[in-house]
Amino acid sequence: MTTKPNKTISKNETNQKSKSNASSTGTLRIDVSLMDRIKKEVSELNKRKVGSRKIKISEYIQLAIDSIPEEKKEELAGQTVTGFDFFEMGFTKYLKTIGKISKDTFMAKIASGEIILVDFLKEDAPVYKVA
Repeated sequence: MTTKPNKTISKNETNQKSKSNASSTGTLRIDVSLMDRIKKEVSELNKRKVGSRKIKISEYIQLAIDSIPEEKKEELAGQTVTGFDFFEMGFTKYLKTIGKISKDTFMAKIASGEIILVDFLKEDAPVYKVA
């Protein structure tokens, strides 16, 4: 019984194989309800039989992304700001405009009402200086 010699694959050959088998699609995690809604809408569009080719989900999503106005994108980005982020922005602005202060002291000034954080963060807000 003869055995075939084992072929060793170089690292370069391995990379070439994996590149040729690479897919141009990726994975994205979304809520199940959103996935179901997208599938339902694309399915309804495909039932219209305007052409012989079916609409791909990626085409539907691309069209939706392209049609989002810049104002809506800014609104969505604004929804990501947390209370801690708000505090940090105020603290940073205070450091730039007035000078050094500890976070504890800054928080105490907010709690006592000496600094109103919402007013302080406005672009045209007066700078509160403590004598």
